[in-house]
Amino acid sequence: MPSKNSSGAQDHNSKDIRLTPRIKLKTMKLITKATKPALLLIFGLATTTVLAGSTKELENKKDQKMSTHIRFERDGWNPAEWKFVKSPRWNYIGEWVQHDDHIRNRTPEGIGENQLITGTHSCAYMSMVHNTQYDITEGLRFSSRMSFSYDQGPQIVLAGTLGENSDGFLEYRDHYEIVLYSKGINAWHHTYREENPGWARVAYARFPLEAKTTYELSVQIEPVARSHNGPATKGCMVHVAVDGQHAFAFHAPDMPAKIYAGIIGYASVNRFYDFNVRVTPRP
Repeated sequence: MPSKNSSGAQDHNSKDIRLTPRIKLKTMKLITKATKPALLLIFGLATTTVLAGSTKELENKKDQKMSTHIRFERDGWNPAEWKFVKSPRWNYIGEWVQHDDHIRNRTPEGIGENQLITGTHSCAYMSMVHNTQYDITEGLRFSSRMSFSYDQGPQIVLAGTLGENSDGFLEYRDHYEIVLYSKGINAWHHTYREENPGWARVAYARFPLEAKTTYELSVQIEPVARSHNGPATKGCMVHVAVDGQHAFAFHAPDMPAKIYAGIIGYASVNRFYDFNVRVTPRP
């Protein structure tokens, strides 16, 4: 059963760590309210470890599985292991706000947790993908425990090659978004052609979900079954589930051969508690 989210502290009451991409400087700063900026992460370049104990890599040589477990606790994960990526739809650059046991997207001042951010959702958008690129011919499973404060829209994102905007900030090109919201799940395919973003819903499932409740969203990638009498089918199958239930699958023929995976906060206060990856190499 999903558990109620007990962390509802507002910005002015919490000792948050803000992870702020700075578009003009092409840098990201890790800032605490209590101190001056503690360090500088150069965007798009390899950096040294800045927070200890961030990622636990477990390799099981017997069954050739590799698991990555990342908890978004205060001082419990490493921003240098992630790429901060903006949407090509807007010029807005978002922020992550760090709480004791989770991160959340920063939302505009004066917008309460029981409000949908209307007009434009851009001012709540924040996203990042893990530095690792994954081959979709392997068995892949991504999951994250997440919640939304009102109606929508925490997501798992699967992205191919990343682009840059005119200021040198990383920006999505073709990618898939798996979105959790009050009426279930939407799966969107985003494209980028001639410098114009486009998007279309490619799958969905309808079932009620509650605001301010923590759910585990899981996305599993599997190769498409091959025909013995015809050409190989492109792309992969995407299997989606919430708390191991409400499962459905769809064919993603345009899924890039190698993908980044991560999270997106959008449209209301979205909280993320962890991010998990399991890779099962194919024989």
